[in-house]
Amino acid sequence: MKRIAEWFAAVGAAASKSGKRLVAVVAAVAMLGGVAGVSATAMADDQSAADTQQSTAQTETPANTDSKDAGTDTGNKDDSTKADDAASADTDAAASELTEQAAPAPTSTLNTQAAEATNGSCVCAGNVASGLNNVCWLDMTNFTADKDQLQPMSVKLSDSLTMKFNIKYTGGRKLRSAAVPTWNKAAFGHYGYAGFPEGTKPALYQRTGSYNTESTVELTDIKIVNADGSEITGNYSFMMADAESTNNNESISFTSSNEIEQVAQFPQQGDADYKNYAFGVQTFSADHKTVTGGGVSTGANPGIYLYKTKSPDTVSVTMGVHYGREIQAAIFGVLFSNAETTVTTNNASDTFAGKVESQTYGSEQTGGVTGSNSATSKVVNMLSDTDTFEQVKFTLSASENTNWNDYNVSFTCDGDCGEYDATPQIDTATGNRYVTVSVASEKSAHGKWVVTKKVKLDTPKIQKSISKDEVDSAATGQKDSYTLSLNVKGNTVSGTTTSGELAQVFKDLGQIITTTTTKSYGKVSIVDTLSDHADPLFEYDKQSGEITSGVTVVTSDRSNVDAEVASKTYDVATRTVTVTFKDGFTLAKDVTYSVQFKVKPSDKAYETYASNKQSEKGGYTDTDNTVHQGEPGTGTDSENKDGFYSNAEAHLAYSECTAVNNVAKDCVSKDNVTYQKPVLQVKTGKIQVTKNWDPTDSEPKDGSKVTVNIYKGVHADDSQKVDTLTLAKDGGWTGSLGNLAPSTYFVEETNVDGYTASYSQSQTVTITADDLWKAEPNMTKFDNVKAYDVTITNTLNRVDLDVNANVKVSKTVQGAAASKDFTFNLTCAKSNAACKDGVTWPKDSNGSLTATASKSDLQTIGTPADAKFPDGSTLQLKAPTGTTSAVYEFTVSEDQSGNPAGWKCDTDTVTVKVTVSKKTDGSGYKTKVEYVYADGDSDKTDNPKSADFTNVFVAVSSLPVTGGRSARDWLIYGGGLGLLALLAGAGYTVWRKRQLV
Repeated sequence: MKRIAEWFAAVGAAASKSGKRLVAVVAAVAMLGGVAGVSATAMADDQSAADTQQSTAQTETPANTDSKDAGTDTGNKDDSTKADDAASADTDAAASELTEQAAPAPTSTLNTQAAEATNGSCVCAGNVASGLNNVCWLDMTNFTADKDQLQPMSVKLSDSLTMKFNIKYTGGRKLRSAAVPTWNKAAFGHYGYAGFPEGTKPALYQRTGSYNTESTVELTDIKIVNADGSEITGNYSFMMADAESTNNNESISFTSSNEIEQVAQFPQQGDADYKNYAFGVQTFSADHKTVTGGGVSTGANPGIYLYKTKSPDTVSVTMGVHYGREIQAAIFGVLFSNAETTVTTNNASDTFAGKVESQTYGSEQTGGVTGSNSATSKVVNMLSDTDTFEQVKFTLSASENTNWNDYNVSFTCDGDCGEYDATPQIDTATGNRYVTVSVASEKSAHGKWVVTKKVKLDTPKIQKSISKDEVDSAATGQKDSYTLSLNVKGNTVSGTTTSGELAQVFKDLGQIITTTTTKSYGKVSIVDTLSDHADPLFEYDKQSGEITSGVTVVTSDRSNVDAEVASKTYDVATRTVTVTFKDGFTLAKDVTYSVQFKVKPSDKAYETYASNKQSEKGGYTDTDNTVHQGEPGTGTDSENKDGFYSNAEAHLAYSECTAVNNVAKDCVSKDNVTYQKPVLQVKTGKIQVTKNWDPTDSEPKDGSKVTVNIYKGVHADDSQKVDTLTLAKDGGWTGSLGNLAPSTYFVEETNVDGYTASYSQSQTVTITADDLWKAEPNMTKFDNVKAYDVTITNTLNRVDLDVNANVKVSKTVQGAAASKDFTFNLTCAKSNAACKDGVTWPKDSNGSLTATASKSDLQTIGTPADAKFPDGSTLQLKAPTGTTSAVYEFTVSEDQSGNPAGWKCDTDTVTVKVTVSKKTDGSGYKTKVEYVYADGDSDKTDNPKSADFTNVFVAVSSLPVTGGRSARDWLIYGGGLGLLALLAGAGYTVWRKRQLV
């Protein structure tokens, strides 16, 4: 077989020199006949296997497998087969060269550049042997350059880091990317670093071909950049290794712009089949920038070395082979330290997540974990160099509203975490837990969180609500009452826990030590401290504070729990209601217990609201200058509505009582749980004042206004004045004062000069809460729900003048006793406006009064008799205002009609002047009556006390002869005139007769 192989080699060489195509070689071979044909067929099979071994050599072949089987490297055969291997390799190389010469001449690619590969990545082995470094190997899948071509490549090392370089290979072999392990006996991929992701090709692998040749792969202009394109200037370790096997007659040489250091070799002692592997001699250059490894000549499988170089600009590998079928491979990577985190939850009702973070290299996070589950984050890779440390923060977060007190949280760090404090720190802003560790260079840290739900009761579910009691206008009792309800829902919880210490003690016995625990609420007290805006409506003993009625405990399951209530008390000083259950009583699961009692708005609540409204502030503005609203869950009459807080504070006091395996244990007091704050509302009324004038047209004509003061209480007290109303004609003489709290008010008008005020109702107005809530029983209207009317009538002040008592009219007769009654008329003087405007005459008098002097009183000649006005003849004189007096002038004259013959009647007119003025002591008015006579009036005296009139009787026989005409004179004159008339008539008759003739 060896000679046949040599003959094929010679034929291949001759064909090469003559430039004949492969067809000539095949024809010559065919002439050899049967034996030669068999050998050629076998050799063709070997060549095919070599070209395709990447896809067919993924499993390790047993040690005694024939070296010519597909997927094997013949260089790994034992010594007894090496001579045949060499012959086969030579003939393979010759055949390969013939094949290449027969192919069409390719287009020259010398010194050209291949297309840039920009979407590469690095890959990590799924399994890394103990003690080896964390390396991310450059995936060369996108390597496509032909020989002597330069190809730019970008390989993404992490989310934030990218390595960039130019790659070029030269030499006598083609180069391709390949998966690892590259063959079934290769150390790399089976040992040290194994389990690479399917589809990745991190190795650069020679193809079979010419012998006694070298292939060089060079990476130049190497740099690592951040996501923003900026170059990383820190040191890191670049990793290099043999990705195949270096057998006898083979070599692999690594060169770097910086020193090279061996960091590992594998398989490692203790690995499977370690004894079947051997390591070749490695030689470092003087500057340690080149290391060359020789092949293994002992017949054992070759192991490999792992090298690193610090932050190189350029690296290269030269792979030397002797035989055509011998092939070599190399692999490059970047050294990282790394970190990851895991979160494990036990019985968690909330969701937790872990985060691992490097300030320089980013972060990774687990998914949310709840219940009893676990999740692990992706790895954060960090560029690593010798003797450097990277600070890594492990954070545990929880879903919103998680109560961390419900959980036990622990942290451990596996790997090279340095010295660290395993007690989680608390982020005060978020409540998250965190631990910081220092990861050594080239090492790994795995932070592990364990979150375990404590076996305990949740905080009791409580609710406080308030509702306005229905108002029945026909019913008696409190109309502004509210019902307060303080509720708590019972619960129990059971759990099974394992005692770690006991489990350790009895582990050899195979026993599981568990404890069943049941917990419930006990030692329950419900405490409500009322605000000063709410007054209780229950009954209690003023000495002991024991509540005797009005506070009840009801349950959602309608059970009677009165027997389980130890006490109900009210502390007057602190305004605190306390309902305490008996020590041995626990709240049943899912049963709601409600303490209920009634309250009403206090006087302060009404008064504060009214005062705020009158000050044009929000009615429910509290002492903290804030308008409060009912908190969520406090009922439709309270929630999100303005009002006064009904309670200053309310809480549930309770203990968590434990029974272990049905054996009761001590109760543990827990923190109080605070109830929500409901609000209550109030209503107000108003006083409506209306001004009337009597007479209706007697109101002031000078634009004067009237003020009305409203006081709190039953009388006028300036210190209790609430407000002042001003009434005017243009306002219809009305006004109102609104937003008044329930109380008693006193209404008083400021005195209006010349008038007397009277009130249609009492000056006292009483507003009650019951009246207000009956007027508007709804919860929508609260201001001025009821008007309280007060009508004030201002009656013009008048002075009653009894005419008979104050105005004296006297009659005297002379010459004869009176034969008839004499009458006199009293009317206003025409020139006196005061009398016309300010005197009210008796009804039906038509502005005149008549006085009568009876004839029976005038039977004595010369003796005056008083004329009498009708009984009840009273004049009302308008009282004066200010300091001036009112002067009213009347006239008195005798009625001249019907006077008998023989009497000479008095025709004079007497003026009666009535002056009205205020008394100096302010107690009323006084009047002064004066009589004024005309000049020439025979009755005038110096100080008249009455209006005097004198009538004289004169007989005919005693008529005077001189002076005025007497009766006798008129008789003589009348007779003469009659005679003259008769004579005139006779003369006319004679004249008429003559005219007729």
